[in-house]
Amino acid sequence: MLTITNPCSLPKDRGNQCSNAAPKIQWFFDTETVSCLPFRYLGCGGNANQFSTRQDCSRRCVPSTDFVYRLDYGWCALKGEPYKEPNGTNRLCPQTGCPDEYRCIRLAFFGICCPKQTEDLFNRNISPQDHDKKAFTKTLDSYQQPLLGKSCEDEFCPPKTQCVQQEVLAYCRTL
Repeated sequence: MLTITNPCSLPKDRGNQCSNAAPKIQWFFDTETVSCLPFRYLGCGGNANQFSTRQDCSRRCVPSTDFVYRLDYGWCALKGEPYKEPNGTNRLCPQTGCPDEYRCIRLAFFGICCPKQTEDLFNRNISPQDHDKKAFTKTLDSYQQPLLGKSCEDEFCPPKTQCVQQEVLAYCRTL
């Protein structure tokens, strides 16, 4: 029996070095952060969870808002568990409010109550506060934003930058 695996659910695989292909930056879908992140692909091998651009990765792997809305499903940062109503559905906010340890996170059509602790951790990591150096930014999705990766071990930072590892994500800062 042939089993077809969704490439977006595969772990990142940097492949291996070979003589007929140079290393290059590719993008993979990270199931923990539900986002596409860069990594240095070594040139040969690897798996199908690698895309030439962030846009290609997002189109293939990031759930669409239509899908999210139809299922009354939304996600909290870092797979945090949204607050559930007694019937098992996600509590919608701001109509009903959120308990103290939760925050209302607005999605495309509605909001859900997400744990403050994981939301704060994720927000710290996607918006690095680097007071002594400037975080390297790149135009992604039509606006300037910090270049973030999963780990400094992924060697995704461009020349003349330094990788800084945070709790969940890494970012590049200009030297």
